[in-house]
Amino acid sequence: MRKERRALDHDVVRSLQHGLAAIGALGTPGRGRTASDIANELGLGRAATYRVLTTLCNLGYVCARAGRFELTPRVLELGYRQWSGGGLGELAKPHLERLLDETGETCSISILDGDAILCVAGVMPNRLVGAVEQVGRRLPAYATAQGRVLLAALTPDELEAYLTTAQLRPLTRATITDHETLRRELTTARRHRWALVDEELEPGLRSVAVPIWRNQSVMAAAGIVVDTQRVSLTKLRRTLLPVLRVAADEISSQLALLQPTPSSPVTRVARRPTAWNPTIS
Repeated sequence: MRKERRALDHDVVRSLQHGLAAIGALGTPGRGRTASDIANELGLGRAATYRVLTTLCNLGYVCARAGRFELTPRVLELGYRQWSGGGLGELAKPHLERLLDETGETCSISILDGDAILCVAGVMPNRLVGAVEQVGRRLPAYATAQGRVLLAALTPDELEAYLTTAQLRPLTRATITDHETLRRELTTARRHRWALVDEELEPGLRSVAVPIWRNQSVMAAAGIVVDTQRVSLTKLRRTLLPVLRVAADEISSQLALLQPTPSSPVTRVARRPTAWNPTIS
């Protein structure tokens, strides 16, 4: 037994062990933790802890704000690709299934993860529809309706930082690649509280999205993706958008009833909500 234990210890990758321990330490509610906090909890030196945190930042799982470190939504990828039943995904799934029954179209919910959206829940009809938002998949925020809803909810400083660094690649002939044009689209999305994208992500696909709220903030976006040959822009706006709004409002109402707990996956999803005054028309 001792020989077996020594062999196992020999195979342990300490840096990976420390990285996962740091993620666990950062998974508690609050406004982030300092490197010293993490070092004390893990029993590591400050230099070693800083290297671990810097590596996690470079990988996109952690971000640093004013000297404090916190998890990003990307950590959801670690679990959602294998298991999508917890937190926001679990709560929203029945609503998405009812929305699928009512519309017959692909429906999903995504959160903002850096310059991309990360799908945390989704349902689709038997027919397959191109690049739909499958659970765990990341798509460029600027070219998706859900992404534009979430980008529109950023604070002015956050949005300016995004527009300064974002690389708007032409994914199709219709993709918006001009920063000022995108800024106007986001202003419209913020004013109307919904966004529509027509064949900008993939030819033959158009989508509409609306915000999901929690505690007066936008924490996610719900969207419907359709085939352009079957669903016109008029039907998308007049028929599908209203029922999407109803589903999103129901999810928001249910989220408002939840009591956050340290172990709640929904709490972790909503750790960094984006400010968006719901009274804006």
